[in-house]
Amino acid sequence: MMTNQQITLSQAAGVNYSVPDDPSAPTNAVQPTHRPLTKLGEYLNGKSVNKAIVARKTGLSKQRMGELTLNENSKLRAEEVYLIALAIGVPPGELFEYVCAGITLKELST
Repeated sequence: MMTNQQITLSQAAGVNYSVPDDPSAPTNAVQPTHRPLTKLGEYLNGKSVNKAIVARKTGLSKQRMGELTLNENSKLRAEEVYLIALAIGVPPGELFEYVCAGITLKELST
């Protein structure tokens, strides 16, 4: 049996909101919870880049763009870095260096 249940727009969109425990907190204090971003996600977010537009320009799917920006276990290919850099108008080396920051060689023991 189906019931007519009303849902909010945020529920329909699948957005989770965290509500503060303090009832005296202002109502604008409710913030959506977000998944952590990958280095690529941080870079694109910092540049206010629309991932759907990048996906269309590069030929990558929206699903792949989401995976590359939200899933730390996803493997970003050099070709994808190059295409994304061209699509957003930055030097490919700049984007490559940003997403690879912190990667170092292992020290060899002699």
